[in-house]
Amino acid sequence: MPRFAIFSDVHGNAEALEAFLARTQSQKVDAYLCCGDLVGYGADPQRCLEEVKALCASPLLPEPAVVLGNHDESVATGDVSRMNARAAEAVLWTRRQLNEAQLAYLGALPLTLARGEELLLVHGTPSSPGAWNYVLDLADISLAADHFSQALCCIGHSHVPFFAELRAGGEPMVLRRERVSMRRDARYLVNVGSIGQPRDGDPRGCYVLYDSDERTLERFRFEYPVEQAQEKILRAGLPSILAQRLAIGF
Repeated sequence: MPRFAIFSDVHGNAEALEAFLARTQSQKVDAYLCCGDLVGYGADPQRCLEEVKALCASPLLPEPAVVLGNHDESVATGDVSRMNARAAEAVLWTRRQLNEAQLAYLGALPLTLARGEELLLVHGTPSSPGAWNYVLDLADISLAADHFSQALCCIGHSHVPFFAELRAGGEPMVLRRERVSMRRDARYLVNVGSIGQPRDGDPRGCYVLYDSDERTLERFRFEYPVEQAQEKILRAGLPSILAQRLAIGF
């Protein structure tokens, strides 16, 4: 049975993506799955898009093993009506960097991707995949729990990682540990965190390994050359706050 590296929110940060790949090469990963937002904010959208596209080409899941994120959608369409000013500026800059084939690739990404009754990927929340709502608290987790049947649902979008255990008839529990052994009488909602722009106060990139044979989930953090990513953002003329926030994980 396969071992999956599940990641999200690369946001055009090539330095973080390369560090993530270097870390996972020694972890016997069989397939890579992405919960969206390949681009937006960072200065290397073309490189990150092409690397994630190649990385997530796996026979273990329908192609592509990547779901659509809200920044991916905005870059593909040019619609920034739901973006704040800084995000909108980054989206429009990113759109100018990509060619027609790359824009078409983003626009064709699915909102959800399922592997039978085992696994569901979605960027925001399974209750409304295209509305780009966040899962931020127990009420959001409870709502999401009513909208998927798989044993495991992995999300991104908020850039804040968590493991939530959902037992029939009980309240959801957020598990305060880095490794989880999955119960057969429970389902799990997991935010896998962000590769390229963490927002939980830890500037290190974050991802999750899912071992479908051992039925385990494990969260990993990794360091990457933040200053290089910051310098590229500033040289590109993108808003300076997008560089500054990388150093503090916010």
